[in-house]
Amino acid sequence: MNQANTLNNIMEGNMGTTFEKQHVSSQLDNDLEAHYDLLVQEDKANEFKKYVSGLSIEAFNQKEFNRRVDVIFNEVFKNN
Repeated sequence: MNQANTLNNIMEGNMGTTFEKQHVSSQLDNDLEAHYDLLVQEDKANEFKKYVSGLSIEAFNQKEFNRRVDVIFNEVFKNN
């Protein structure tokens, strides 16, 4: 029986040992945590893109532009 069927049966009360219930619950917790982490990283990436796209490369030399991008990156990704 695949995991989705096992989960459906457990939720309907039709079957499931304590071990099976704990395993499915643990797997769901891991999946939720992984998806949450991906959403957080996606939000950070979008925030980074928003700030960097606001920089005009013509207004700075390459060194200053790179410095500002590094500052934005550190602010968005490393200080959270």
